[in-house]
Amino acid sequence: MNLARLAGLDVAEVYCLSIAELEALLVTRFDRAIDEQSRIIRIHQEDFAQALGLSAELKYERRGELGKRFDTRAIRSILDRTSNPDLARNSFIASTFFDLLVGNSDAHAKNHAVIYNNGPIPKLAPRYDIVPTRLDPQVTGDFPFRIGTALNISGLQQSDLSSFLSTLGIVSRGAQRRLNANVFLPMTDVLINLLSNLQQDRQKSFADLIAANIKCLFPILNEKVPEAVSRRDAFITTGGGWLSN
Repeated sequence: MNLARLAGLDVAEVYCLSIAELEALLVTRFDRAIDEQSRIIRIHQEDFAQALGLSAELKYERRGELGKRFDTRAIRSILDRTSNPDLARNSFIASTFFDLLVGNSDAHAKNHAVIYNNGPIPKLAPRYDIVPTRLDPQVTGDFPFRIGTALNISGLQQSDLSSFLSTLGIVSRGAQRRLNANVFLPMTDVLINLLSNLQQDRQKSFADLIAANIKCLFPILNEKVPEAVSRRDAFITTGGGWLSN
């Protein structure tokens, strides 16, 4: 979550706490506010499953069916209904890129939301549940929704990213290249500069995972893999269906 904030995403505030022998994560609620009488009030929000009228069981695209599933077209329908569709679209795309970079394959429909804090038209809510699930060999590496036709990062091609962006409304190749240059590459630079910090914090596997994802994604974008990434050890997992060298 803190990496996401450093990378420019709008995320909920989080703090790691130690209480006696309990390790806890404190997440500040963005759907609460304090009114003029110092009362805590609730701000209405809907996760994407609720906004699409889907049950919690259908939070992954693979569990739904045509017309009733969490796919890119359904996502666009939500983004188009926000108060600033262009901002919401760009924010969602940036979030998706970040999920690819850190190995979060669990950004399902209940981990995205819209919030109604300025009247009847919502805006995209901050991200609130970003986890590098690919670090767990027991968790599938399949995407929560298809990116183009790709089910996971190992099957991702340039045409899939282009299709994903086109479905969300960024159709021209020029606009897609500008998005890569202005959003994806700067975000990647932030993470590359933090790889050594992660290693010092005893998170070497996480740093190796990020590097492996960059090595997978950069050729798709016709970008040269940075030297700081190419020098890192391989990230290898025996589960989740993916390994890199």
